[in-house]
Amino acid sequence: MRRIIIGADGGATSTKLVAADDSGNILGYSVCGDINYNYTSIEQSRLNLKTGIDLFLEQLGLVDYNHLSIGHSSLSEKATGEELLRFCGDVFDPKKVLMTSDVHAALYGAAPLCPGVMVVSGTGTMCVARDMGNRTLTAGGWGFLLGDEGSSYYVAWQGMLCAIHHFEERGGYTAITEKLLEYFGITDIRALIDWLYSPACDFKHIAGFAKDVIQCARDGDAVADDIVTRTINTLIETSSYLIRAMDITDGVIGIYGGFFKHNPDVVDRFSKEMGYRHPSFKVGFPEFAPEIGAVIYFLLQDGRLTDTVLRNLRETM
Repeated sequence: MRRIIIGADGGATSTKLVAADDSGNILGYSVCGDINYNYTSIEQSRLNLKTGIDLFLEQLGLVDYNHLSIGHSSLSEKATGEELLRFCGDVFDPKKVLMTSDVHAALYGAAPLCPGVMVVSGTGTMCVARDMGNRTLTAGGWGFLLGDEGSSYYVAWQGMLCAIHHFEERGGYTAITEKLLEYFGITDIRALIDWLYSPACDFKHIAGFAKDVIQCARDGDAVADDIVTRTINTLIETSSYLIRAMDITDGVIGIYGGFFKHNPDVVDRFSKEMGYRHPSFKVGFPEFAPEIGAVIYFLLQDGRLTDTVLRNLRETM
């Protein structure tokens, strides 16, 4: 009798779902609300996932699933027993749930059976490495209160600071200042204070300003280019640190998240430097999406991941 596995890539903005059987056949995909309980209540996170899975099962014509494997953006490593029970509450059966960091799940999508490094840079950022002994090491993921270096939030935050410095003549001219006024819908830069300290302030909306900073860099703005360069260098140095610390000599360097996905020039700059520093590594987007990475993670933990299962995943995804 086949077993049904739900894989979830739970981000801070939305959660991507996939259903597969234990032979590696993909049955379908869906999307539901975010489940990051660092930025919303754990009750709401749990409800978002439960509602999404119920609708997904109905869409697939299924009554239930056997296992739920979650890559969770609230975590930096595999969930402890206490963390698992806290998230499941009285809604999910903890015996059916496996939960780890979303970055770990993404790494299994990039390097299912070999050593690798996963570099995620979107609204937030985190990096993780895994060696042949299945040991892992995590870096980054400090959250927006500490600047979240290497993320879109960091690009936006630095852009805002540079615009303020320009306004107060403590820094050089930058086109970011005008873009800042347009993005937040204000005519006086000091009106930014009221917005930032109001209940309506949302770190995800702040992170969205990164695209304007990046465009200013493309248009030749030196201040903006310095911000983007520092952000890319942070990701390069963090990845290189993990490779050295884990003593990995070859493998995969996977990249994921909006900072990479929406900016081919960023991908090019990151890939060239990492290729120069670590020529024995393959750099690129994961072969399998992170939600499938969550399924792979379960299958590996369950001792069911084989070349045949991976082939089925490739052929049906």
